[in-house]
Amino acid sequence: MLAGRYRLMRELARGASGVIWCAEHVVLRMPVAIKVSVHGREGREAESPAARSAAMKRFLSEARIAAAVRGPHVVEVFDYGVEHGTPFLVMELLSGESLAARLRREARLSAQLTARIVLQAAQALDRMHQLGVVHRDLKPDNIFLLAGPSLEAKLLDFGVATVGDRALLTTLTPGTRAGELAGSPGYMSPEQLQDPHSLDPRSDVWALGVLAFECLLGRLPFQASHLAGMILAICSRRAPVPSLLGPVPRGFDAWFARACARDVENRFTSAGVAASALDELCHPRVAPPALAPAEVDDPPVAWEPSTSGIKRLWSGLFRRPCGVSSPPRLGRAGERRSANDGQP
Repeated sequence: MLAGRYRLMRELARGASGVIWCAEHVVLRMPVAIKVSVHGREGREAESPAARSAAMKRFLSEARIAAAVRGPHVVEVFDYGVEHGTPFLVMELLSGESLAARLRREARLSAQLTARIVLQAAQALDRMHQLGVVHRDLKPDNIFLLAGPSLEAKLLDFGVATVGDRALLTTLTPGTRAGELAGSPGYMSPEQLQDPHSLDPRSDVWALGVLAFECLLGRLPFQASHLAGMILAICSRRAPVPSLLGPVPRGFDAWFARACARDVENRFTSAGVAASALDELCHPRVAPPALAPAEVDDPPVAWEPSTSGIKRLWSGLFRRPCGVSSPPRLGRAGERRSANDGQP
């Protein structure tokens, strides 16, 4: 039991900073997910009061960020507390699977599904960035795909998010200590690896580009067997060309080169801009087919009466009946002339 009202049922997942349990609110009989910090119960970090205090501050920062960044594509936070020195975070219980689990099962996703996931993740990231928060750990494990007829994605885990100096929420506190490398190396931007204290939202744009690459091709763009090799690949080696590694939408090479440009000034300005550009590639607008020549209506032509046509119309009005001779014509002096001879 936690706080006298939450009963832990079974363990769902375990990470570096906490364990997530399926639990129940015993009064409301409502299923919830509870993340319990592992700091304070186990590990050498618990032996130091300063380290324990820092861990609790990071956990509280995660709770505040998750509660502040509310939206349809962010996991909802219900409660926060501390039980016997161990902080815990109460969230909505999600039904479905992580994007990492989907990729392990299917290896690659379609372009349309990839674009939908990236769009929804970008909506959550843009909300964070508006508050002055950088996620810093965007990866398939931290995107949850809800079970249902239509795909819905939710962003998880704000444990290593960092808060900028210009954050709109002054109650938020930085989530990591000085000199600490936080995040997953395969998805980190060069500046995150080199100087984690000078990050801006474009670092998450880099991770979004890596995420889209992995969804379409089933592998990470930068690979190495050890951390030093990964840092070298991300920071200095030539970036891969996606179309040389597998089928991708037309134009994805240029999109990936911009999303994961080493110079932050050359990247997309926001996660939403990057996601919209990817959606255009994955859902090309097909122009309606042109009409065949036979189907094109004849262009209107201005009617101009001809002299011959007027004569035919005039003669038809005065056409004489069969067997009737022409009326006599008068000469200059009024003489009667025959229509059959030229004599007066």
